Amino acid sequence: VGQTTYDLAADFAFTRKNNFDEAFNYVERSRARSLLEMSTSGSRVVESNEKRELNIGAESEPLKPAEIKNRLPEDFQLLVYAVLDQKILMFVISKTTVEGEQFLIPDVELNKQINSYVESIQARSDLESVRHQSKELYRKLIAPIEKYLTHDGTKCIIADKGLNYLPFESL
Repeated sequence: VGQTTYDLAADFAFTRKNNFDEAFNYVERSRARSLLEMSTSGSRVVESNEKRELNIGAESEPLKPAEIKNRLPEDFQLLVYAVLDQKILMFVISKTTVEGEQFLIPDVELNKQINSYVESIQARSDLESVRHQSKELYRKLIAPIEKYLTHDGTKCIIADKGLNYLPFESL
């Protein structure tokens, strides 16, 4: 099953059904979860419609949100991001809850903003410009889920696609 199919299913479960558990399951299924599986079952890159996809020989079976919740310590929160074509799905998972929000932004635009921000930091650009970019990314990536975050405890961010290049701690 291709990445686009999982993205569509996750978007439908999140947006139309308001079912964060089901949406999270689709997001997790879409990720390459195990290097061992890739190396033992074989994988290949398939090109179609100007997109590249990695086909993995076997299906992985990721943990469901209830299983993740049971394994988390009391003062721990997972922030899980899924970048779709036109939006970002955001999940906050703790020992007791799974919450979700979304932010509408094309993935191409998000990637441009991330790249610009990282380049500004690396080039030691004007501090005011860097602050402005940081606030914009915070507004899109943290503010929508801020109401679910506790002020103490550990946060673990599981980024997706271009978000893996973003230094979240600088926001």
